Amino acid sequence: MKQYEQPGQSTAEVPCSTHPYAPHGFNRNASHNNNRYTCECEGWEQEMQNDVIETLEYEKKRCIRLEYSGSVEQLDEQISYMKGLLKQEK
Repeated sequence: MKQYEQPGQSTAEVPCSTHPYAPHGFNRNASHNNNRYTCECEGWEQEMQNDVIETLEYEKKRCIRLEYSGSVEQLDEQISYMKGLLKQEK
């Protein structure tokens, strides 16, 4: 039986992520806040992309300190690309 088929549950079930590394399982706090079943994979890809952006920005600062100007330009391109992916998903 699906979660939404149980008495008192919401019909707003969100499909799971199909990413092969996405975590799956019951996210108790999010389920309570959303008033519906919430899988651990919900929002996982966006969090992963935010982590990548954060790491790229850290590396950019490091390259600036070490005066690797060519690397800074490449990192700027990668950061812009990742931020563009996030905008497309919204």
